[in-house]
Amino acid sequence: MPKKKDPEPVDEIDLEVDMLKSKAFRSLSMGRIHIYFALKIKRREQYLKYKAKGKPSSINYKHTEWSYKDAEKETGFSSATFRRAIEGLQEKGFIDVVKRGTGGSKNSTNIYQLSPRWKKYGTKNFVNK
Repeated sequence: MPKKKDPEPVDEIDLEVDMLKSKAFRSLSMGRIHIYFALKIKRREQYLKYKAKGKPSSINYKHTEWSYKDAEKETGFSSATFRRAIEGLQEKGFIDVVKRGTGGSKNSTNIYQLSPRWKKYGTKNFVNK
């Protein structure tokens, strides 16, 4: 009899201990930390949605689509606060903006990708994007 696969956890996200102890993470404001975790949750939800529809997951799990309107509704933060949090997370190397929306509209969707650049934050090898 084939071995049963464990169901994928829906209510869990991965955390790296090294990240939590890093200079970059410790320098984040609570708002930016909140947005970072919300982004990880959003990424997981989108992955499960694509998987349920039978779409290829290899590219979908890397990127997260999120409009300012949805972020405002889902996090309770204003668009301006969300924008500052995204900019701060990008400056510290936690995320990269893969594609910017058309702008001028809260419905415009940006595409984000989690980044390992934070590991080199504060060193001469850090790449600022």
